[in-house]
Amino acid sequence: MTIRKFDHFFVFAEDIDRTARFYENALGLKRGTRPPFGFPGEWMYLDGHAIVHIGPADKSRSLGSTGPVGHIAFSGTDYQAQMDRLSELQIPVQVKKIPQRQQYQIFFEDPNGIRIEIDFPIETEGSKP
Repeated sequence: MTIRKFDHFFVFAEDIDRTARFYENALGLKRGTRPPFGFPGEWMYLDGHAIVHIGPADKSRSLGSTGPVGHIAFSGTDYQAQMDRLSELQIPVQVKKIPQRQQYQIFFEDPNGIRIEIDFPIETEGSKP
């Protein structure tokens, strides 16, 4: 199995700051560092891990969202094994490299159109696209 843990979920927000304040006040999460993706947003942290990612609602159409939850994400350990599995299942994927991080992302959809992300460290054996 290449999935090792749940990583985060992404929320499309009409008001990013208001949404971030909600997660700060309601759940005690803290705002933290975020890679320069080229669009505004906040990452909300719990115990040093960004578990809620917030981005602008107008990005939802360009990223293929079907609602306010943009995607759910997992961390993986074997990039090539996961790519092979998805290829065998004939599931189309999109691969991206996170800016300023040694990490790849693969994206695909479940049968209901929910976007799924799996993150892989670049230095992991078998993790290069």
